[in-house]
Amino acid sequence: MKKQDAINKYYFHKKRFNIHDNEYLNLFEKLLKEIYIFDLECSCKIENKNINFTRINIHCDKNIKKNLKLILKFYHNISLLKSNNLNFSILKKIFDDINFRKIKKIVVGIDFRERSLKESKIKFYIQMHKDYDKIKQFLKFHGINSDIEQLLKAYDLSFENEFSFGFDFLFNGLTKSKFYLTFDNSDLNNIEIKNILFNSLSNYYNYFIKSPNKIHISFREKDFQKVIYVHLNNNTQFEIKNNKINKIKKLIEPNYKIKIISFFLLEFNHGNVERFNIYY
Repeated sequence: MKKQDAINKYYFHKKRFNIHDNEYLNLFEKLLKEIYIFDLECSCKIENKNINFTRINIHCDKNIKKNLKLILKFYHNISLLKSNNLNFSILKKIFDDINFRKIKKIVVGIDFRERSLKESKIKFYIQMHKDYDKIKQFLKFHGINSDIEQLLKAYDLSFENEFSFGFDFLFNGLTKSKFYLTFDNSDLNNIEIKNILFNSLSNYYNYFIKSPNKIHISFREKDFQKVIYVHLNNNTQFEIKNNKINKIKKLIEPNYKIKIISFFLLEFNHGNVERFNIYY
C-alpha cells in the first residue's frame, strides 16, 4: 500500500464513522505520516449494543529497526499525556534478545474509547518466523492450557511459518498479552493436525473444511476463551448474520471490503454471536 493510499484510508475511516480528533489520534496521525507502511487496517468492534469505530493498525514489514524507533518515540510521547497511565516497560524484555532477522512484520495500533478512556488501548504486535524460544518466553506472560498445547503441536506440523504475538497497553496501566496461531485448509492434509483442529474448532470446523480460507486462533488471557479470526475472500463460505455487520458493510463498500471477521467460538457454538470485530 502506498503512503498516500494509507493516509486516504485513514481519513476515509474517520469521516465515514464520524471520529473526532483528540490528542492521542493527533500523535497517531503524525506517526502514520512518518512511518514506512505495508498496510493500514481499520476495524470496528461490536459488543452487544456498543460499537467502537476508533480502531486503526499500521502494519510494517520493512525497515523494522527504523520503524521501531519511530514507534517507541510515539509510545514515549503518548505516555507523557496526563490522562493515561500507560506502561510500556514489558517491551524491553521482549527486545532484549530478539532476533530481528526472524521478524516478518510489526504492527502498532490505537483502540480509543471516548466513553471509557481507561479501557482505551495502544497496541503492539510482532509477526515472526517460527522461533520456539520466543514462543516459550511469550507464553510465560500469557499463560497456557491443554488446548493451547494441542494447537501448538498442530502448528509445529503445519506449513505456516509465522507466529504472531503482542500486547494491548490499556490507559489504566494494565497490559494484556495476545498471540495468534495461523492455519489454512492445506493443513487438513495432515491427519494429526486435522484431528486437533476438529477437536479445537468444534462447530466452526464444518465451515473451515468447506472452502479455501485462512484462520487465526487466539485466546483471551484471563479465561482462555477462544477467538477465531476468519480471512474472507470470494470463495469463503462463511458469514455471521447480523444487522450491524450489514450496516458497516454498506458504509465501507464500494471503497473497501471486509477482510477479516473475528468472534468468540463459545458464542458461535451457542448460535448467538454478540461480540465480534470487523477488519477492512
